[in-house]
Amino acid sequence: MLISDSHEFIFFHNYKVAGSSIKHALKPHAQSAFERLGWVQRQFVRLRLREIPHYPHHLTAREIRNDHPEEWHRYFTFGFVRNPWAWQVSLYFFMLESEDHHQHDLIASMEGFDEYIHWRVNEDKNLQSEFFCDADGRVLVDYIGRLESILEDFQAICEQIGAKTSLMHPRTAITERITATTRVNSCRSTLRRISSGLGIPSIKA
Repeated sequence: MLISDSHEFIFFHNYKVAGSSIKHALKPHAQSAFERLGWVQRQFVRLRLREIPHYPHHLTAREIRNDHPEEWHRYFTFGFVRNPWAWQVSLYFFMLESEDHHQHDLIASMEGFDEYIHWRVNEDKNLQSEFFCDADGRVLVDYIGRLESILEDFQAICEQIGAKTSLMHPRTAITERITATTRVNSCRSTLRRISSGLGIPSIKA
């Protein structure tokens, strides 16, 4: 998450959707949790009378609306989503390859992507809409960009908030290659499962 008082925006960091690239581009225009403290509170931090505050990486719109109501009503709010299939492929390989991830051992114990999708849909279902919508499914943020059109969407956001910056092109080529390979290797039942369980239009195997 990023908050900017100077440019009046809040960026929601949906994981595995080029969030690090977006934060890198916008960070010079945003303020850290420490920088947003009042003068007295900053002195408490310097004197080690309170901990250095940090914003969690992946707060949802509902959480930020509750924690920052004043900014919520005045600032431009936005985030990004991606194709749900590609999102799951990226998550799968990230957890599989990151040994310090809290679910690495579980994912590594699975026989492959098919078993992962069965687990994801039936036991640990998470949707990207949970970042941006309320409990009734209503979109709470001002703008939701797509990874598939990230350069154009990011440019539109920069124009809206008045930030002159450029986005390093996200590393989508590897993910696209993995996505294609996984789609070919996955069985028909997995394609049907992820289509119905994670909101993807029917994919012909």
